[in-house]
Amino acid sequence: MTPCAEPITWEGRRFRSVAHAYQAAKYTDPAKIESVRDAATSGDAKRLGNKWPTETPNWPTYRVQVMWTLCVQKWTMPKHKEALLSHSEPIVE
Repeated sequence: MTPCAEPITWEGRRFRSVAHAYQAAKYTDPAKIESVRDAATSGDAKRLGNKWPTETPNWPTYRVQVMWTLCVQKWTMPKHKEALLSHSEPIVE
């Protein structure tokens, strides 16, 4: 997983990675959101995100929109965009 060049923003909060923001998006409880946000690594964020039942309404559908939004945010950051565009061969086939 490529670390973010700058923080990811989701619903007014800043996160270290897409994984942190995605896992936090599962919750409405501010304490759970902050626990995930403060996780040391994206793996820790994922473990916390799987620790509690999901609270966000309609998560199975909403999660696709969340991930799309977060990934677009990350891959339009100049450093990451440059990395994508520097590949001479297709990344996805």
